[in-house]
Amino acid sequence: MKIERQIQRTSYDDWFFKDKYKEYGIKTRYEWFVWKRNREYGETFNLINYSDKNHLSKQKGTGSSEIVINEDTSNKERVKFVPPRFDLEDLFKFDYNEMFNYKPNKKFNKLYSLVFNHKFFNTDKDKKYQRYIEIYNNDIMNGNIDTINNICQKLSQYIKDNNINISKYVGGSIICNIALMISNYIKTGILDTSIDFICKMTEKEMNEEYNTYCLFLLCQIFTSKYHYVDQYICGKKTKEWWRISLLRHRHSDKDMKSKGVVPIFTLANGEIQYKLY
Repeated sequence: MKIERQIQRTSYDDWFFKDKYKEYGIKTRYEWFVWKRNREYGETFNLINYSDKNHLSKQKGTGSSEIVINEDTSNKERVKFVPPRFDLEDLFKFDYNEMFNYKPNKKFNKLYSLVFNHKFFNTDKDKKYQRYIEIYNNDIMNGNIDTINNICQKLSQYIKDNNINISKYVGGSIICNIALMISNYIKTGILDTSIDFICKMTEKEMNEEYNTYCLFLLCQIFTSKYHYVDQYICGKKTKEWWRISLLRHRHSDKDMKSKGVVPIFTLANGEIQYKLY
């Protein structure tokens, strides 16, 4: 019963949370509770651009589907995919501060052997890709790649030691947050492992060139394929089509199709995510 009262949709003291957390777009105790619980697991959750008061994303018939066999007719039918339930409490608690201060995996040096020969038919994508190559070459000369590589080595060991490449899922915003933290560290010299500064960023600010470049580098050496689930917190369904992922290493230096990407940050359903541009 205590949990029921704690996460009710409206409360008499909503005004307090609206006033204290207005910079995050929070208007009720319930929204604060969901926001706070997500942050505990390393998720960037910003309600400023959040339009659905029930925390449910409206898919309007879109989404993946699967082929099933109709037992009555033996015919194959395409059925819309329904995300399974996933409790936030089962998510791996990603500790950014611990990761950035972790022991590095010295054997993981993929950033020094990147291959850039991908061909884009889209002119805008190709221009961005060529700019990333230019920034990468400059970073090798000025030493930034050494700094970024050291962080990636720490992330590598953190992934291995905590099995978040095999069995433990993290939130879909984790890889985005790390990229923004790296970018902020390179530009300011200050390592901010909280997600407060990220929660206050707009999409335009996130998609500043060096930010997307850092995300691009991470996508070259790690994979974070999204899995879609329905989010539950304390037994309550709070969000549909929530993105979670495993973090895995790329083992090939070849310029494969999945590495020839120009990612951009998006704010969707209160979460910071990325899509392949």
